[in-house]
Amino acid sequence: TQLAKDAVNKSGKDVKVAASVGPYGAALADGSEYKGNYGVSKSVLKDFHARRLEVLIATSPDLLALETMPDTVEVEVLLELLRDCPIPFWVSYSCKAGNQTNAGQSFAQAVEIAKSAMAVGVNCTPPELITELLLSAKSDKPFVVYPNSGRIWDALKKEWIGSKGSGFDQDLINQWQAAGAQYIGGCCGIGPSEIEQLTLSR
Repeated sequence: TQLAKDAVNKSGKDVKVAASVGPYGAALADGSEYKGNYGVSKSVLKDFHARRLEVLIATSPDLLALETMPDTVEVEVLLELLRDCPIPFWVSYSCKAGNQTNAGQSFAQAVEIAKSAMAVGVNCTPPELITELLLSAKSDKPFVVYPNSGRIWDALKKEWIGSKGSGFDQDLINQWQAAGAQYIGGCCGIGPSEIEQLTLSR
């Protein structure tokens, strides 16, 4: 967090620093962040996240990013831990076709669960799925969207496979904004050139 803050100070720009709170599944290194349904109790998830949150919050980030969450059960645990947290946070889910989280829950339900967040949305999900996901849910908070490049993670080979998807197609960006997305960025496979194109499209 401090390195990011130092970079912001040197830039002289008004930029917020968000500390990333990733899912339990990422620590398993078996692709579980794209599946959810870990088969562990809420107490295991609580123990896993409590210390991480303590360390991250102590660095005084501007925001917390609860991101790539495949499962509403994990989000419920995190929200409980953050009940009295003074730092604003957003929640973003990793999702699949059928307007579902990767664990198979309704995205609309997932959005409702995260109503205490400053924003809620989708990340590390193919861009072509985003519009329908947003349209399937209702929220009085803005949506946050940062898809991946549309490739699929091979947990055995530890690499992304498939051809690069549509990325930041302007038509898709327009659709996301029309559906309520106010925060748009990129996740896995999205690099500086795509982010530059995104800033030019504003």
